[in-house]
Amino acid sequence: MRNLFAALRDALASGQDAVLVTVVASSGSTPRGAGARMVVTGQGRLCGTIGGGAVEYRSQQVAQELLRTGGAHLEHFRLHENQVQDLGMICGGAVDVYFRHIPAGDADTLALVGHMESLYRAGEPAWLICEITGGCGGAMGIYGGKSGVFGLSLPSALTGALGGKPCQLTDGGRSYYCEPLFQAGRVYVFGGGHVSQALVPALTAVDFRCVVLEDRPEFCRPELFPGVEVRPRQAVTCGITGTHMDVTVRGEPEHSHDVALSHHQDAVHAPVHEMSHDEAHHGHEHGHAHSHHHTTMADVTAIVDALALPLEVRAAASAVYGRIAQAESKAHGVPVEQVHFHEVGALDAVTDVTGVCLAIHMLRPDRISASPIHLGSGQVCCAHGVMPVPAPATARLLEGVPCYTGDIRGELCTPTGAALVSQFAGAFGPMPVMTLEKTGYGVGAKEFPAANCVRAFLGETAGGDGSGEIVELVCNLDDMTPEALAFACARILELGALDVYTLPGQMKKGRPGWVLTALCEPDRESQVAAAILKHTATNGLRARRCVKYFLAPRTERAETRWGSVRVKRAEGLGIVHAKPEYDDVAAVAREHGLSFEAVWKEVLSQL
Repeated sequence: MRNLFAALRDALASGQDAVLVTVVASSGSTPRGAGARMVVTGQGRLCGTIGGGAVEYRSQQVAQELLRTGGAHLEHFRLHENQVQDLGMICGGAVDVYFRHIPAGDADTLALVGHMESLYRAGEPAWLICEITGGCGGAMGIYGGKSGVFGLSLPSALTGALGGKPCQLTDGGRSYYCEPLFQAGRVYVFGGGHVSQALVPALTAVDFRCVVLEDRPEFCRPELFPGVEVRPRQAVTCGITGTHMDVTVRGEPEHSHDVALSHHQDAVHAPVHEMSHDEAHHGHEHGHAHSHHHTTMADVTAIVDALALPLEVRAAASAVYGRIAQAESKAHGVPVEQVHFHEVGALDAVTDVTGVCLAIHMLRPDRISASPIHLGSGQVCCAHGVMPVPAPATARLLEGVPCYTGDIRGELCTPTGAALVSQFAGAFGPMPVMTLEKTGYGVGAKEFPAANCVRAFLGETAGGDGSGEIVELVCNLDDMTPEALAFACARILELGALDVYTLPGQMKKGRPGWVLTALCEPDRESQVAAAILKHTATNGLRARRCVKYFLAPRTERAETRWGSVRVKRAEGLGIVHAKPEYDDVAAVAREHGLSFEAVWKEVLSQL
């Protein structure tokens, strides 16, 4: 793509009109998919291809016509079997091709190509975006993960939906074709020996992204693979074997800055904590020996939004950083928008946060509880100087959370870890009665008198007598748009509610409105109430504590001819409910080209 746009630039600069031809959608058997391009001038096809054959031939004819008339055009090619045979093509299917006429010397396009080149040199993730509303000649621009939008105006909802594949998106009645730029291939290299050490530099030189998988310490050194990610490795602390995550950014490992310890050691993980489901304590603070990071909340949001992750994961990561920004704002007495992240804004810290959010998204626990937080003792060196443990932002983030200190010298809970645990943990205290399914250990790099690890338990809580307590928070709304209300409901769920729903109602003065109800655990009442007040237009709400009868949930697996599928079961009061997990059924259906109903029935037959 880089060479194609360079050729387009040269043609425009030399006084030639050009037509940029792009495949924006395809289905069935087609020569090329979305993202295939060519440039056509008065002399014919200049460079690129959209697959050859009849589609490309016809597309060149359309392009030549546009060179005479100007404008833009969206052409739908429908290649049925008889047409394919008649045209001598080997492929059939459907192809949508977008044509855009660009006049010679077009300043906007030349500036766009120049900006594209600068993003490529900087290695910044970016997307090419073309407006194709009704086939019109709308603007063409670029969205950079750090630099933002260039060349056109885009709604934030559109940039938040960008992913790792070409797609068409619609917002406000306008249609856009969006395509990631500079998508280098990913190479997984198993082993870090001499062959890998010779191979990886050659691959990275031609922009491949290399991931080296290695558990031997002598081959897990970043200097052997500059600019390469190094994945999990086995680690031991006090005889406990677990996993240590090596995060390397441009060959530089993560660091911490504990005073009175050896300078620039690896990151601190909290000592042993007992938790149900997934553990959110392994975030840590990072600084770097040779650089200082001054990242704003807007910078972090742009980085997170550019990641090819589910929207729920990106929203959770942004929420974690929002907590850190609020804490830093209070600790240093500056507005949130003026907060500059230092260690927590580094790319390795962003990796930690998004990794935790993704893990929790994949596990989808019903509840996360955590043990009281061991803070450590002594002092820590950060961007603002030497401070006592816990750091001011950490202390702010842990308000309302049970904590304790001890004899271990060092920072055992950082702002990143505090933000993660306060975001996801719904309760703190002793481990609940539960049936254990899995146990995991995350091991830190430092050595302490006690085990330097985080322990996570995944399991099912005991059913008890099938009763409990739940809080019902209710408010009336008559001055919110449906869009704003939908956003508010989503945020209230993300911030701790078990369920949120609305019912239509008639408000004062005869106005139609909505009755919003949020359900939550009693220990999250204040948190969910604050979320409702923040994200809706209400000035007050009603709280009711209700007796809850429920069936104790657990998860089991059913083995089908296509693989294992999770099944949700709920039992109690002499009643049993069982239902296949939707995500698993959908994944199996997609993978094997089956209908959802066929997989669903197969799972039910195994119960």
